[in-house]
Amino acid sequence: MGGTLSIALSVSPGWNLLGNPVNQTITVSEKFGDATRVNTVWKWDNSKGRWQFYTPAMDAASLQRYVNDQGYGVLTEVNPGDGYWINAKTQADFGSICGSSINLRQSGLPSGWNLVSTASQISPKDFNLTLSTTPPTSGQVPINMTSLWAWDNARSRWYFYAPSLEAQSNTALSDYINSNGYEDFTISGKTLGNGVGIWVNRP
Repeated sequence: MGGTLSIALSVSPGWNLLGNPVNQTITVSEKFGDATRVNTVWKWDNSKGRWQFYTPAMDAASLQRYVNDQGYGVLTEVNPGDGYWINAKTQADFGSICGSSINLRQSGLPSGWNLVSTASQISPKDFNLTLSTTPPTSGQVPINMTSLWAWDNARSRWYFYAPSLEAQSNTALSDYINSNGYEDFTISGKTLGNGVGIWVNRP
């Protein structure tokens, strides 16, 4: 953990991919229980390979029945280092969360899809380097992940990064991004941190 961090919880209408990069747990029903502003909240449970779900439009009993029918879990908390989705009805401000910063390491990212958050305001390229258990040689691009994704609410498009493509050539990653209609972290100046939720797929 690092220094103290304060993250504003603001959303726009539609899908917002947020993250909790501090050592404080968010109680979902308390923070996002306003049905006039929130449709749904989602978190991916990597260990069980299923979604956890919450909506302020249902009481506790109805919510439990719904998640049982859908094969979800009930989402009660967003833990330190978690990423999560909010589908918002309106532009909304839910205050802020404050605490000691959480910086992800490889040990916190098991194989498969992880919906997470880190306090480090760095590029995906540099984030990939921080996941190395031993320092890579100069110029080497270690394959510490399969891919990394972040969501752009305003554009309704994905930011994408893959170290395997970066390692291929100077243009392989940008060519792939352009051909698939994604956003480029580097060109856009988009970094991790600042309460951004990210998908990290690990081999």
